[in-house]
Parts: sequence; structure tokens; C-alpha cells
Amino acid sequence: MLTSVLGSGHFDMAIDVHRDSDDSDKSGNPHTVSINGAAVSTLRFCVCAGEGMSASRQTNVRYSQTKTTAENLKSMLNSTKSGFVPKIYYKGSSLYNQDIAGKYGLKVVFVEVGYETTPTAAALSAMPYLASALNKVLKPTGSTKITVSSTTTTSGHAIMGASTATAKQLAAYALGRNSNPKLNCTVEELAQLFINEGNKEGVRGDIAFCQALLETGFFKFGGIVKPEQNNYGGIGAFISKKAGYLAQITTPLVGVAAHRSQLKTYTSTCSLFIPSPHLPAA
Repeated sequence: MLTSVLGSGHFDMAIDVHRDSDDSDKSGNPHTVSINGAAVSTLRFCVCAGEGMSASRQTNVRYSQTKTTAENLKSMLNSTKSGFVPKIYYKGSSLYNQDIAGKYGLKVVFVEVGYETTPTAAALSAMPYLASALNKVLKPTGSTKITVSSTTTTSGHAIMGASTATAKQLAAYALGRNSNPKLNCTVEELAQLFINEGNKEGVRGDIAFCQALLETGFFKFGGIVKPEQNNYGGIGAFISKKAGYLAQITTPLVGVAAHRSQLKTYTSTCSLFIPSPHLPAA
């Protein structure tokens, strides 16, 4: 699925953000810096070569560009606050999917956000600073420009809430990227299902629909999830599984309901109002 998404031609870059994935420090240090009186998580970038650090052995064909980007980001963030980015991890034998992104000519940024001891609020507070640095270092143009919130406590778009886009708008966007979607209903019907089902649990249906676009490669599929499975969120899809061998979802409605329930479970402390549908495995 990752290969089909990154190779779809719809993206200029891949940003791989890891939350609390570095637990090597057992001291209890929260690993934050203070900016304008707020605790902000430190960041660490990771640059992977593949088989080795020498040019002849690098499997990540964009290693040099990835290294330069990470070093520029570190410099810029540390100019905001000393110690914001304590280090860059240079991995000689690891890849962490950077080879896949590099294969398709994408810029790659791999960032670790804090340690397991870093408070969630501090991790979120680091995101506007990261976005601002990305905006300056990568110099995106046109519609890809990153807009940064003025607050240091939230960033991006909320998953919980009411949809702001209509089913017609969502369908037009999807069809603009793929005029022949592999679905068991029309794109607009599916978009309306996402909005309707999202409203039942307080999940933004438009955001869930956009996640489905990412998961399915704008409904091209092509990975281990098959179009007839109505599985828009990659539920039960693991690399070790064979194509088609995962959750069998009977209808688009059930698939959307499962997707909506999964999103709420991941992003909210509130219980589901409607039990998630049972999804039998193949």
C-alpha cells in the first residue's frame, strides 16, 4: 500500500512523523525545551542510507538530499531555540521506507517527536515550529504551501467535529486525481456516507474521506486491499498478509462505519455511540 501511495504521482514529499518512538533514555527526562513559557518537545531527524554509508552502497538514492534537508531543518529549528533538535540519527544499514520515497523522487523527512516520557501537549506544541521550518527549508510552491497556525498548542486539522466540505466537493477532488475509481458505489455516494456516518460519532467525514484517499491511492487500490472488500482504511492490512486476505466488509456503508469508528477510537477519549461493526477475516 505504501508503495502504491508514494508512487501514485500525487505527492512531492513524504514526512514520516514518529511519536514517542525513541525510548532509549530511561531517566524520566521529558525532553522538552521552553519557548515563550511553553514546554515544547525536542525533535530528532533520521537519515537512512540503506546498506552502508559509502555512496556505492546506499540503497536510498536520495540519501544526500535527505541528509541536507535534515541538517538544514536542525539548523533552523535550533536558531529558534537552542537544543530544539539535539541530534540527527545517521543510519547506515536501515531504511525506514526512505528508499521507497526516494525511488519515486520524493523529498523525505523522518522526524522523531520526543521520547516516551514527553507529554502529548508538548509534542503537539512542536508541530507548528516543524511546519514553519519545513515551509522555509523545502520552499513549497502553489497549493502545496504549508500554512502554520499562530498557536503553539494545536496544528493541522481536527479529526473530531463537523465536516466543512460537501460530498460534491469531495467527489470532485477525488475524481480530479482518479477519473476511474474502483468502488462499489459512486464517489459522491461514498463521500456522503462518510459525512453521514461521521456525524453519528462526531468525526469529520471530510477528513475521514481524505484519509481513505491516502490509504487507497485515490481509490486505485493495488495493494493487499481489494476494491470489492469495501475497506477504505486499510483495516487489518499487514505487510505479511497476502493480497485480499484481510477484513471482508460487506457493503460501502459498513466499510465507512468501520473507518469512522477506527478514527474516533484513535483520536478521542469518548466512547463510541454506535458499536463498531464486526469485520470477519478472510
